[in-house]
Amino acid sequence: IRYGMPQISYHGEQAWKAPVRVDSRQLGVYYHWGKEEIIDSFIAYNMHWENKSFALPPLERGKSWYQIFATDERPFERTEKQLENQRMLMVSGRTIVMLVGR
Repeated sequence: IRYGMPQISYHGEQAWKAPVRVDSRQLGVYYHWGKEEIIDSFIAYNMHWENKSFALPPLERGKSWYQIFATDERPFERTEKQLENQRMLMVSGRTIVMLVGR
């Protein structure tokens, strides 16, 4: 695990800043864990009916974020596509998106 990196952290429109408003309808959860191989994953929850943006935490050099699934895609199936924008993720309304860092 990278020095100083928490194993779990919460994010919103800005990386490393969890939404604190009572009426916030979005949350990003970053998991950074592993012993021999470090696994990074980010799950973005947009519970609002409008699209929301999430700032993505930076990965260590040489890694990129890949989308594994999004609940608004039909048919719902596991995919793995590299994000064009590695700093920001736009999530459709009422959708959950899972990313992994590779």
